[in-house]
Amino acid sequence: MSKQALNGLTLYFNEINKAIICKADMKKDFVDDLKERIGEFIEENPEANTDDIIAHFGQPEEIAKTFLETLEPSYIKKATNWKKAVFISAIIILVLLAIYLIASFIDGHKNVNGYAVTGIAEGTTTTNQGLY
Repeated sequence: MSKQALNGLTLYFNEINKAIICKADMKKDFVDDLKERIGEFIEENPEANTDDIIAHFGQPEEIAKTFLETLEPSYIKKATNWKKAVFISAIIILVLLAIYLIASFIDGHKNVNGYAVTGIAEGTTTTNQGLY
């Protein structure tokens, strides 16, 4: 196969990997099996290019759909729920980090400008000082 055809196959497998939602080991087994079948097809058809492979095996979305249809629906739901949980957790962490950084910036800004409030609990004097 030409270098261009090999690059096309790499993209083909990448698209299949993106479209399949399942555990990594299960995905790897499926893709390895598919690569083996495509290798056999290429041996039987040495002049085959990427378009011929896609015509014979199908578009990446079709392959992923066919694979996912063989899985139990509860398994697919668990896989998507896990991904959603990771995504939501990452968003929460980013929001908390942003809040912390903003609060630190505001506190640091006050300290740099020399603003201080001093008060005495029992006494009658309260001092407010600023370097403005």
